[in-house]
Amino acid sequence: RRVRRAMLRRALWCPAVMRGVVGRRWTTTTTVPANVEFFGQPQPEAVVEELEAKGNREKAFQELGKKTVRPAELFEDAVVTLAGTETTKRLPWRVFKEPLRIDVLHAYVTWQRANRRQIGNPVKGRSDVRGSGRKIRPQKGMGMARVGPIRSPIRRGGGKAHGPKKRDFSQKLNKTTRKLALRVVLSAKLREGNLAVVDAAFDDTDGKTNPFAAKFKALWPTASILYVPHEPSDLVLRAAKNIPHVDVLPAVGLNVFSVLTHKHLVLTEA
Repeated sequence: RRVRRAMLRRALWCPAVMRGVVGRRWTTTTTVPANVEFFGQPQPEAVVEELEAKGNREKAFQELGKKTVRPAELFEDAVVTLAGTETTKRLPWRVFKEPLRIDVLHAYVTWQRANRRQIGNPVKGRSDVRGSGRKIRPQKGMGMARVGPIRSPIRRGGGKAHGPKKRDFSQKLNKTTRKLALRVVLSAKLREGNLAVVDAAFDDTDGKTNPFAAKFKALWPTASILYVPHEPSDLVLRAAKNIPHVDVLPAVGLNVFSVLTHKHLVLTEA
C-alpha cells in the first residue's frame, strides 16, 4: 500500500501530468460569475494573471483552487416566521446557507452508522476454550475412531467453529467535516421548506398526548417530524412518546442521520 501511494503521489506531481491537468481545467476556471463575492480575499484573476506572466501556471492553478467562491445571495441571513405567530426570526447564513454536498452527507452517515455497529455475543473458538491440545487417544491400535484434541468443535465443550468474533467497526471523521455536514443538512431542510421554527410556548404541555399532537398536525398533518427542543422536559417526552412519526431529540444530540431519516424538522427558538 505504501508503494502504491508513493507511486501515485509521484505520478500526480509529475510535470507532464500537472501540465495536462492544468491545461484541461484552465479554460473552465478563468471566468468568474458577476454575482460572486469572496471572503475578503483578493480577486483570483489578479493572482492568476501575475503568476501566469511569470510562467508558473502550476502555481497559478493551485492559487486559483484555494479561493472560496460563493454566490452573493448566500451572504444574506434567512428570515423565517415562527409557526403560529407573526414574529420573524433571522437564521445566520453561516449555518443555513450552505450549498448541498452529497459527498459530505454520505461520509457523515457512513461514519455514524459504522460507529453504531456492534457484535452481539462473541463466542470462543477452539483456541480460546479450556483444555489440552494433545490427542485423546492414539491414532491407531485401539479399534476406535480417529479423534483429535478435546477442544475440537465437534466435541461437547469444544470451541465454536466460525462463530462471531469481537470486531471494531469504528471510523474516524474530521470535526470540521462533521460540522459542515450538519450545516449542509440544515440548509437543505430550509431550502426545501421542511424546516419550522417555533417559540418557547410550543413546549407548554401537561403531558397529554392529544393536545401536543394537535400542534404537530397544524404544521404538517401526515409526515415524519423530528422535534428538537433545547432541553426537553419530562412532560414533553411523555406527551410525544405516543405520537406516531414524531420523535423528540435534544439539541445537544442533533445529528445528520436523524435529520435525514425524517421528512420535516422543527426547531425551538434559542
